[in-house]
Amino acid sequence: MSDSNNVFDPEQVLHDYAAVLIASDDPDANAWAAALMWAASRIHGGHRSIYAAREFVDRFGINPYPGAPA
Repeated sequence: MSDSNNVFDPEQVLHDYAAVLIASDDPDANAWAAALMWAASRIHGGHRSIYAAREFVDRFGINPYPGAPA
């Protein structure tokens, strides 16, 4: 898990949330963990991968920013 004394690392935060979902008995926990790990794998050093938006639209069929190119 991330150390609060370190610089904020969004990739690590997503990994941390996904990791603790293992302890949850919520039926949606696995889906949430997979989604968080997918997002974490698309960002590096706090910057969004240039291909993340396109891959999101291709994978899930919806663009959260409809006016923006994917």
